[in-house]
Amino acid sequence: MARPIRKTTLFLRIALRLIFPLLFLISAFTAVQLTNQLSFLNKVYEIQSHISLQGMTEILNRNLADADLLQNPFLLKAKLTGAMETHGITELLILDPLTRETLFTDQDKDFSREDLVSAEQSLLAKKEGKPPLFLIDRETQKLNAFVPVTSPVRQRVYIAKMGFPLGNLKLALQKSMGALIAMFLLTLLSGLVIAGALSRSIVKPIQSLNKATQEMLRGQ
Repeated sequence: MARPIRKTTLFLRIALRLIFPLLFLISAFTAVQLTNQLSFLNKVYEIQSHISLQGMTEILNRNLADADLLQNPFLLKAKLTGAMETHGITELLILDPLTRETLFTDQDKDFSREDLVSAEQSLLAKKEGKPPLFLIDRETQKLNAFVPVTSPVRQRVYIAKMGFPLGNLKLALQKSMGALIAMFLLTLLSGLVIAGALSRSIVKPIQSLNKATQEMLRGQ
């Protein structure tokens, strides 16, 4: 006599076969969610950086017009560092593109060769009446703006390089955690429901067939 099929064993077999498709579905949803969240964060940061850029440019123009500040680098650094924190700027360098003199740096950095090229492009953009030059640094996940600022005291045009943060994978994961957990639980619950329904749809007819067969044998 054949051994009866145990519903629990069948349910586990079906559930295990559903694991890989469900994991693929969760992975695909996670990738899409993180990509969308990262794109959204970058858009938000880009808008914020444009707003902060306007305020910081006004501060630079005002400070560079103050002869006392230009003669006191420690006071200038204190004022600009405070302004950076207020406007969410992660890096600030001010350079004289003609003499290569660094007027201000918050991280003991100098303009790189690429920065000098960008500085020249920003000067050209100003002459043509175009907006400041924005470049995305994928390596450091920053948005760099190159803005010409004028010092009437020294009668020079400086280039200010301002760095703004961009979204990163860690932040996107934190923002998406709720949706990912909900998706995982919903997918898991759906898999269990499907496995239960399939096991019942398979076991019931077999049980009915076994019962009919036993009745026929008893009738003989």
